[in-house]
Amino acid sequence: MTTEYKSTVQTTLADRTSTRARIPWAPAYTQPVEAQGAYQARIDRQEAAYRTEPTQSERAHAAELAYFAPEKRHAEMQRLGLLENYGIDANHNMESLVVLHHRHSKHTLVIHRGTSLERSPVQDLMSDANIVANTFNKGHFGRFQSSLVQTKQVMRKYKDRTIENVGHSLGGTTAHYVGMQTGTDSHAFNPGHSWIGTWNTPDNKGGQHHVYVTDKDWISEAAKRESSKGAIVHVNQDKVGRPHSIENWY
Repeated sequence: MTTEYKSTVQTTLADRTSTRARIPWAPAYTQPVEAQGAYQARIDRQEAAYRTEPTQSERAHAAELAYFAPEKRHAEMQRLGLLENYGIDANHNMESLVVLHHRHSKHTLVIHRGTSLERSPVQDLMSDANIVANTFNKGHFGRFQSSLVQTKQVMRKYKDRTIENVGHSLGGTTAHYVGMQTGTDSHAFNPGHSWIGTWNTPDNKGGQHHVYVTDKDWISEAAKRESSKGAIVHVNQDKVGRPHSIENWY
């Protein structure tokens, strides 16, 4: 036996009990020390695929995905690192909303698109104005109500899955609003917010609602107040880009 193979690590069945329960092919065998790192990396990737809870980075990348045109999203999935674990629901891939299903769990993300001056400038700017005036909960039409209707359709269709609302900027405000209305979890990245009090949203019908605010982002700064209504507020002071950029949450 050569020197490089004299030192080995015995990977026993007991060591891999939790892994093998979820990953049938995970073996118990003796492997060279120098191969241990590569082997562990593969196991880590497989265990990540079997997570039932999306990571913050995955949610942030999903929020970015929604900004692309529906026909371009599948190609962008690879670049954003989402393709391995998520698939787009072809029946819910729209201009202002896209649904992603986790391939290995019962988790579904309803992604609400933020403001796009290229995709739908008039409607989005009107929705932004409603946020500033704190009137987005008024009436029965517009971006917020249509997103609520679409999300309820997803909930009825996938009753056995865990639904979560995610979005950035205008999409973040929409995700929070829809989550509060439906009792599903929400993750709002740099959500647009009014300086006129807290969001004019209904009482929380359930779920956990997370608000992510980058320090010195004037668009979402006032969203920190939502902690008074039970939201879990996360503040990022380590900016890597512009204060309002979704890239700060990767």
